[in-house]
Amino acid sequence: MKLSEIRTVKKFLEELDNFDIDNMREVIESIANGENDFEIDNYRFIDSVAIDSIQVEEMENDAYILGCFNPGFIADNSNLSYEIVKALQEGEKYEALGQYLIDNNCVEDMQQEYSNLDGYGHHFSHYDGETLEINDYYVFRTN
Repeated sequence: MKLSEIRTVKKFLEELDNFDIDNMREVIESIANGENDFEIDNYRFIDSVAIDSIQVEEMENDAYILGCFNPGFIADNSNLSYEIVKALQEGEKYEALGQYLIDNNCVEDMQQEYSNLDGYGHHFSHYDGETLEINDYYVFRTN
């Protein structure tokens, strides 16, 4: 990692709440070691190259939440009609709907559209929904 990159990271981290020198050192080492997803002191750092695949994986790990997406959004990103999605949701078949989306390879398309519409903060930053960026990393406050 170049000295200018270290300075940029240090300046960025100084602006975050409760970041001390040990946390700064840990972030710089993690970035220098090429870690693509790590959390330090209530902040999650995800490499921009890996973020889409990480989000797809997380979405696929929760079929219930997938089935809770807006019915129009699901219909637009799957081969299901709006009426079918709406009926399944009204019947509280969220998990079955989500599993269908996983089994039929709809999650990647959903993730792309989801991140295009809402960015990444809504998914990764449970604290405030914000997305911060430093070098090639997205940063999310998690608590």
